[in-house]
Amino acid sequence: MPILTNPRLMLLSATVPTVAFAVALSQTLHPALPDWAIPRVDEVMSAPVIAPFYLELETPLQLGLMGGRVQLSVNLAFSARLGSMDLLDLSTRVKDREQRVLAALSNDLLAATNADQDVNRLRQVLPAIFRDTVNQILATEAVSTPVDEVLIMEISLTAG
Repeated sequence: MPILTNPRLMLLSATVPTVAFAVALSQTLHPALPDWAIPRVDEVMSAPVIAPFYLELETPLQLGLMGGRVQLSVNLAFSARLGSMDLLDLSTRVKDREQRVLAALSNDLLAATNADQDVNRLRQVLPAIFRDTVNQILATEAVSTPVDEVLIMEISLTAG
């Protein structure tokens, strides 16, 4: 049946483009945003987003418990959000002071395990303690808190 002889198809073919045009036009007509909803360019440009940089310690933190019958080993990484020159400086300071960092963190780990030997609770408590200790050792005049977060990559207890 040809389109021109069917009145329903003629009506449909005439109204569909008109309705489609009206819908498309209504989608383009949005009310203007109020002034408070438009971000100012200086506010947007003044806050650069720096991706975190992760630096893993090469040597795991190891501690003997219960007279050396149980060995606790902790692999750590640091997260920092610094500019490129500060990150390079931080990486160098970590390598230069790694033994000092490990000694201080061993003292923190020993104190924490004397208080509680549950591995799950240690995993929750230790990062904040470690972060404060590491920031004291690695801080400079320019960057007082170089490490944002200490991450426990792996923690294991082995009976010896």
